[in-house]
Amino acid sequence: MANVKRAFTGEPRDLVDPYVLVSFCGHRGKTSVRNGCYEPVWNEQLVFTEMFPPLCRRLKIQLRDNESVNDDVIGTHYIDLAKVSNEGEKGFLPTFGPCWVNLYGSTRNFQMISEHAHLNEGLGEGVSYRGRLLIALKTDIIDSDSVIPCSVEAEQCLPLAEVCDTILKS
Repeated sequence: MANVKRAFTGEPRDLVDPYVLVSFCGHRGKTSVRNGCYEPVWNEQLVFTEMFPPLCRRLKIQLRDNESVNDDVIGTHYIDLAKVSNEGEKGFLPTFGPCWVNLYGSTRNFQMISEHAHLNEGLGEGVSYRGRLLIALKTDIIDSDSVIPCSVEAEQCLPLAEVCDTILKS
């Protein structure tokens, strides 16, 4: 029905309604949806409150297209926490970026069932550039005597460039 509406209204067909979904330790956090665009800017942070050290060693980041029935995966990237931290004597907590992360997946084919959809899920090496995300990862230890429940919150934040400028000036 949506395709019939687009044919009559002349609405562009290839714009997406992107959002970012981050999965970690069985929890999921997502940004807001940016409707009908190719160059979304979120300026949002997803805050995961979890026990440390986590049992999960990978962070899964997906760029998705918001659809009415089933959201399409545009591209997936994994961050291995062991590669962005060090447990040694002079170690450091998981830290990454700010850095551009390129997303690769299958070629766009606009079919209901794609034989290469697993490439968008990060289950194989993608052959087609699907976009990039500017991301940063920071780990903070919360000192608390009480038990803090695991949670995920999405919050607005300053653009990453402004945050970097502030850090460099101090």
